[in-house]
Amino acid sequence: MKTVAIIAEYNPFHNGHMHHIDMIRRDFGDDAAIVAVMSGNFTQRAEPAIADKYARAEAAVKCGVSLVLELPFPHSVSSAAYFASCGVHIVSSLGCVDALSFGSECADASMLSAIADRMSSAEYNSEIRDALAADENRGMGYPAVCEKVYTRLYGSLPEGIFSPNNILGIEYIKALRECRSDIVPHTVRRTGGGYNETDTLPDTGYQSAAALRQVISDGGDVSPYIPEESYKVLMREAKKGRFPADGNRLSPAVISKFRLSDRVSPEDYPDGGSGLYNRLFSSAAEANNITSLINLSETKKYTRARVRRGICYHFFGVTSSEVNDMPTYALLLAADEKGQKILKNVKKTTGFRILTKPASYPRLDGAARASFERRARVDSVYELCLPVPGSAPDVMRRTPFVKKA
Repeated sequence: MKTVAIIAEYNPFHNGHMHHIDMIRRDFGDDAAIVAVMSGNFTQRAEPAIADKYARAEAAVKCGVSLVLELPFPHSVSSAAYFASCGVHIVSSLGCVDALSFGSECADASMLSAIADRMSSAEYNSEIRDALAADENRGMGYPAVCEKVYTRLYGSLPEGIFSPNNILGIEYIKALRECRSDIVPHTVRRTGGGYNETDTLPDTGYQSAAALRQVISDGGDVSPYIPEESYKVLMREAKKGRFPADGNRLSPAVISKFRLSDRVSPEDYPDGGSGLYNRLFSSAAEANNITSLINLSETKKYTRARVRRGICYHFFGVTSSEVNDMPTYALLLAADEKGQKILKNVKKTTGFRILTKPASYPRLDGAARASFERRARVDSVYELCLPVPGSAPDVMRRTPFVKKA
């Protein structure tokens, strides 16, 4: 039996994710165990997930994933390199994973591996640092600068190779190389809408998660694009007042934080720079909600994603060291019978700690315990994004979903 890992958000779990699982079973066998390292309550877009991490993990297990562990804050809201490094660190620490599978636009693991090897070279890294700092490249997004440097050094590539999921796949492979892992990269072609597309595609059963979130926000029907078990979980959460979450419910707190705070030292913040934070502070004087703050702050140089991360980092007080430090444990969110067997093997064969429920966190050592307490505070803020806001103690009462045989 092969064990295959996925680093995901499942925000929400949709037909495209189901297709990914089907392709893994096609390539690795019907008995393959699938382990997902899934973003917690805040995602890489630096926004609250549309459903909380336990509900999304439950949906994943009910749809065929065997084990779901949390990819924790603040790594879950970080840029591709840090997001990938944290996910790969957790996957590698389990000591039982044979392959890491991810969706990509090109569906060519060999090509992405070759690109990743070149982008890991000293030559490329020296060039990309200079290019990102050069005045001539101001206003260019990170993917465009990568492509410019890469083609100058190594020649042209197929058009669109530096698209969002290809880039994330390259970062996964680079992270595997950096930790000297024997885990094999495996990729599946993405179906349906692209990562940033919010327009629905009526002629296909596949939609991007971004498009589905937009439909949900508009009060539309997403049931044709989401597996039945996943949809049932979302509807149950809606009845409980826990779906859909909306980050704009934090707008008064976020704007107030900027207006009340002294200007920050940008070197203390990941992906910072005095220009970005000066712009955010100035924009906050005019903005009346998070959306307007983003709109006022976004430029060609400061992309929407970077602006959202800047807002999130400042609001939660995230420092560079927190993003650079890899987690020493993972929180269990959901498992089936096969996943429980994997957990037992991890406990026997590695020193990596799996925390089975939040209430057990006092057993962690000093640094890990402090890290957990920080994440719990962030999760308590997520509760304020829900239609019926939850309390801080609710966070500590959660338990993982366990699917019975």
